[in-house]
Amino acid sequence: MTRYIKSGTVNTVQEINSELEKIATSQVDLLARDGETPNAMNDNLDMNSYRILNLPIPSSFSEPLRLGDISSVGQIVVDVSITENLTIPYLFDTVALMTASTIVFPIGKVLKTKGYYAIGDNGHASYVVTSTPLYGADGLRDHTLSNEFVAELQPVLGAYNVRACGARGNGVTDDTASFNAATLFNLPYNPLGLPFNQSLVKRDIIVDGTALSYQLDGTVYVRKGQHLRGLGLGAARITIPITTGPTTFLLGYGLIDGVEAIDAGGLPPSISYLATEGGRPTTAVIDAKSVAGASINNVFITTAGIGIRGAGGDIAITNCTFDVCGTAIAVIGSRNVINSCSFFLNGIDLSVTSGAYDWIISDCLFAYYKVESIVFNGTTDTIKNISIDNCHFLLNEQFTSNLGTIDFQAGNPSVNITNCKFNNGKVSAIKQTSTEYIKVTVKNCVFDIEKTNVGYNQSYTMAGIVIGEGDWIVEGNKFKDLRGYHILVKNPAKPIIKYNTLINSYATPEPLVSFSGTVMKMYIGHNYIEGVSDILQKDAEFGQYSRIEGLATNRFSNYVTESSRIALKIPTVNADSFMAKVTYNGQSGSSAAYRRSATFLIDKGVAFTSAVVDYVQSTNISGTQTGTIPPQVDLQVAFNVVGGPTTEAVVANTYKDVVLSVPSTADQVLIELV
Repeated sequence: MTRYIKSGTVNTVQEINSELEKIATSQVDLLARDGETPNAMNDNLDMNSYRILNLPIPSSFSEPLRLGDISSVGQIVVDVSITENLTIPYLFDTVALMTASTIVFPIGKVLKTKGYYAIGDNGHASYVVTSTPLYGADGLRDHTLSNEFVAELQPVLGAYNVRACGARGNGVTDDTASFNAATLFNLPYNPLGLPFNQSLVKRDIIVDGTALSYQLDGTVYVRKGQHLRGLGLGAARITIPITTGPTTFLLGYGLIDGVEAIDAGGLPPSISYLATEGGRPTTAVIDAKSVAGASINNVFITTAGIGIRGAGGDIAITNCTFDVCGTAIAVIGSRNVINSCSFFLNGIDLSVTSGAYDWIISDCLFAYYKVESIVFNGTTDTIKNISIDNCHFLLNEQFTSNLGTIDFQAGNPSVNITNCKFNNGKVSAIKQTSTEYIKVTVKNCVFDIEKTNVGYNQSYTMAGIVIGEGDWIVEGNKFKDLRGYHILVKNPAKPIIKYNTLINSYATPEPLVSFSGTVMKMYIGHNYIEGVSDILQKDAEFGQYSRIEGLATNRFSNYVTESSRIALKIPTVNADSFMAKVTYNGQSGSSAAYRRSATFLIDKGVAFTSAVVDYVQSTNISGTQTGTIPPQVDLQVAFNVVGGPTTEAVVANTYKDVVLSVPSTADQVLIELV
């Protein structure tokens, strides 16, 4: 306290009050035992080497203790009211101190620890003393006390933390047993006969610890209804040996009496927000086996032999990243969904085998696939109704091991590929190597040889689509600057190729459609072509019963100028007769008064006979002539080139161009098929 000094002689009431205020001020720093303010300690209390005497036995955790209150094992001897009062938790620093304590706690007593191995190691937990533990004392999750009672771990908001089950997270010690203790891996799934959605096994499993690494040498059993989750992607890292061994996370199974058994009921297991590194060559990091409904999201898997595998169907894989895996995903079953995933430097990104039905693969990035990105390899009628939508396939690294992007290797799948983009591939973007009859639609996709970053390796060999036997629809796609074929049709394909755009600035580009083998029947129509002179491969072999329809409806981006004439080439193979409308200004630079328009019938002679003439120009069907100088519309019909033959002997099933041309002196030329 501040020293009080009297101010001379005090006589009046005012002088007395002034002195009392000085006294009050000097007592501000005093502690008031009766609770009067101020009564709190605002600084350290210096005893000046003197002792505090006669402290009572502490009766709560906020009271001081004496040396005699501490036993030889480091435990506090407390008043019996604390050990027996079920409403007051008893606190230990670690699990080891709790199990070593000689205090006899009653059944129902709540025990708490500040950590598992050390204070603050995130293994802190609450336990309840019981003589009949539901799960048994495993020494990781539940612990035997000195009186043979068991301290049973209590979930927090329905969740177990692997740190509270003894996981060290040091990247060296095998934490498999601690993970399994948290998942209750050996507990019968429903020992109390509850409804399956109330199973005691159903709970969250927390993988905790920023910048920790959990070594898992064995299999972790994630039971049905459980959600194994890390606290943020990358916060919990899982390391897996690369030697031969079992699956790391097995979903929907337990190990009951030493035997792997699928859990009963339909509750789905799930995993999220984990990062795994490593994995065995032939077993998966995550495997759902025959369990349906598994959910895997926000998981990062790197350097694994197989990332995710499953056969139960209804598997949802979302927002996952697969990096440098042998095979990233190898799942089958019905109604699987793969959405918003990223694939980098894997051998094969997605392997689809027998038993895959009604899938959706969408909004994914497939990059730097060393062998192939998506492979379909099943038996007859075992892969059906697969949708691949809005995905980006980006190679950029031209691996010598690369065999293509999407490959139909075996079986007869039905697949829709829509709104996808293929960039800078090494060879075929989509190809059919299967000899079975398949059904594939490729619609509104972009095939572009251009690399997407100046730092990447440019492809000089990228090709488009290889079509084999089956029903193929190639519609509304864009092919840009491919060096190989754009569409290669193999015998005996029956494709529909329409409304595609082909733009190619390469010096010697391939035609829109090339052939391998004898062509049967196909439709090629309404395609727009720029920088390529041919629709079809000129030396193609067309069989006796071949029929190619729609050729006359295709459009080239510009006319060719040959032999002083402006020409449009119309590709034909056994085509029917067609009409051409020709409009131009008869005098270059003249007014509209000299504009001429006429419609002609380009007539085909009798096919498959000895007719001498194939296509001929028939009479002007309609036209207008105005102005003072009314020249007739000068339209010439020739074969293959301007100035070529105007008549040609019929050769059945032969590809040829019918060339329509007008004088090069004409202005504002428009030649169109009607």
